[in-house]
Amino acid sequence: MHKNSLPTSLAVDPHTPSPLLISLPQHVQRKIAARWQEWIPWVLIDLLRREHDPASRSAEFDRIRRRHSEHLLNLMRLGIEMRLVRRHRLDDPRITDDCRTVLVRSVQERRRKARSARHPPLDDLQSLT
Repeated sequence: MHKNSLPTSLAVDPHTPSPLLISLPQHVQRKIAARWQEWIPWVLIDLLRREHDPASRSAEFDRIRRRHSEHLLNLMRLGIEMRLVRRHRLDDPRITDDCRTVLVRSVQERRRKARSARHPPLDDLQSLT
């Protein structure tokens, strides 16, 4: 095996911080932190409903926060603005990944339709004249 090659198997510890979150610009980290502040009461209520053990509750809270940050980063990579994230609640930590996928697809479809309405193809413009 070469010195710089990656291992064939990689063990992931869910309690270690994601390397993606460490290298983010400060303004992105602030956006994610501000959005998380809006969800803290809802997450705590949800955790209180599901569990009664305070020790496991804090670990679960940290796991949900990491997942929330990862979801926001993925949405930003897709080009979805924070305004749309807030409007459609795409970063709700209580919804499942399947539900989030459906919501993201519908938002992307709406964006595509809005763009095509603002910038119609040239064929449509020529038919109007």
